[in-house]
Amino acid sequence: MKQFQRSVSQGNLADASNASAARALELDEAEEAVILAQEDLEDAAEEYEEQQNALVDSRREIEDAGNRAEALVNGFVIQMMNNDRIIACAERAIDSLDELSQQTHLLEEAAKDEEELSNSLSKTELELASTREELAAIEGAATEARRRRSVRRIVLGVLVTVAVVALAVCAINLTPASTDAGSAPADSSSTDEVASPAAGPAAENSSPEEASSSDNLPNATTAVETSDNDIDIDYQAQELNEIYEELAQIDSRISIAAQQFNDSYLTGSLEQRRAYATDCLRIVEDITGTWTPLQDKLRSGAFSPQSRLYEAAQALDNLCNDLYQRAHLLYSAWDLDTRYADPIPAKDDILGILESRNNEQGINIYKEHFDKSYPLWAEQYM
Repeated sequence: MKQFQRSVSQGNLADASNASAARALELDEAEEAVILAQEDLEDAAEEYEEQQNALVDSRREIEDAGNRAEALVNGFVIQMMNNDRIIACAERAIDSLDELSQQTHLLEEAAKDEEELSNSLSKTELELASTREELAAIEGAATEARRRRSVRRIVLGVLVTVAVVALAVCAINLTPASTDAGSAPADSSSTDEVASPAAGPAAENSSPEEASSSDNLPNATTAVETSDNDIDIDYQAQELNEIYEELAQIDSRISIAAQQFNDSYLTGSLEQRRAYATDCLRIVEDITGTWTPLQDKLRSGAFSPQSRLYEAAQALDNLCNDLYQRAHLLYSAWDLDTRYADPIPAKDDILGILESRNNEQGINIYKEHFDKSYPLWAEQYM
């Protein structure tokens, strides 16, 4: 009986030993799983650190994810003795890895969008450079045409002067001939006396004609130049009016874009928000396309400081700047907003971009200046 009891006791010990060994194996496997998860998380953290230079705005999310992963690892170490908690933490680690994978995918898409934007900006810069060259060529051709017109006027004046002088010389030569025919019977001395008085009036008559012709030529040239200047001023005024009217349309587009932002920057889908951001970028490009030729003319001196249109062009330049700053701020806010699948946690950062240019009453300083200055432009300068 005692031997049977000892055998039973020995059997229980063996079972307990087997159970302990199995539990130890499970703990070892769990520890290995934790180590593997930690290595995966460290690799993911290194990958995010490599992308940190290109995607500065996403660094905060990556650091947060790394901190969460590190916290999970610490939890695994502390709670190794509890299988249920180890399994729960492992599931949370898997979810974090999935989230990191999604963030990586979003970052890749953001990098692609940034590359496309860079290519678009490069194309825009090339188009602007080509436009500037075309404008320079047109201005050069206009300058050459004005120079040729001036040369033609000078040549025409010279030809008219030569013709007048030639007519005067012919008149002088013809007048003595008719006097000689009328006084044929007279002697040589009387012919000289008659010819001398006849030559005097002819010379006197030719002198006023020459003076009159030479006086009239500069006046004619001045009149043509004045007419050309009037035409240039009228053309420049028409250009400024066209820019002025276009700014009103752009202002309306910015107001619509601002309303779209207010309605969708937190609740819209990522695709919809990206579409609105693209529309806002087009507004910025359109403003640049309108503004750049005006700036080029102001820099080149196309508007004379003495011209009545000089101040009008400068005022339009300020209005263009108001619209550009408003649209650029809105696009910058969209650019940050579209980097988040869920932008709600970054709401303060997104709105901070827009609020950085508000006055004490919460009104955008560029919009305030535009709304006050735009209606007065036509009254002051046109």
